[in-house]
Amino acid sequence: MRHPPIHMIYLDGFDTKSNKDIPQRTTARTSSVTFSCGGRQCPSGQDCLLVDGTSRCMDPCDHYTPLDDAWRATDNRDTGKPPYHCDAWSVYQVTPYVWQGWYRLFLGNSSVQMPERCIEYSMCGTQITLWLQTPHPQLSAGIIQAQVCGSWSGGCCQVKENPIHVKACPGNYYVYKIIKPDSCRTAYCADVNTKTPVCNTCTAAQTCVSNGTVWRCEETSTRESTTSPTGQIVMFWFV
Repeated sequence: MRHPPIHMIYLDGFDTKSNKDIPQRTTARTSSVTFSCGGRQCPSGQDCLLVDGTSRCMDPCDHYTPLDDAWRATDNRDTGKPPYHCDAWSVYQVTPYVWQGWYRLFLGNSSVQMPERCIEYSMCGTQITLWLQTPHPQLSAGIIQAQVCGSWSGGCCQVKENPIHVKACPGNYYVYKIIKPDSCRTAYCADVNTKTPVCNTCTAAQTCVSNGTVWRCEETSTRESTTSPTGQIVMFWFV
């Protein structure tokens, strides 16, 4: 009897190639944060922003700066040659960044997001690659504080950077209140495998799925799960 092909994906933080544990995303519920402005508290989801010389409570989804450096792509390997990319010290930048306010990530014309997974060091056009250990928020969450990890030769989160603020916006995108990293050469990554641009290409007969690293369109199939002897959750696709 011919059995249908089975596709297995391990869904925990175990690197089957190196047999090493990798840092997990934070799974605890993340609380919303609020900001004060001119002696009053801003409504949930708003920040105190300087507009036309006046500080006001405003929605960062409507007031952000595009961050569209192609070199930030997660598949862009650092060459170790000038120009050096670093979000911490302006001496390395062709055009120095003055981090102030909120930013939205783009690669080309596509709105993308920071990766929520370990990114190999010496990618994203830099040496220490910054990724979010905290999952992106839902629309209803308002503004959250997210933990940032920096990958280097000693591990996926060898460099612990200061947290940043993140908000989900109507229209399926995120904005980030980015701050200057403590380390250099360090840079925030832009994920080429962002869910929205990839999943928008799926047909009605397909489902957008992820193996924890890459989003892709697959023909809709029946899924079952079980637990491996090592305690890992294994997903089975019968097609």
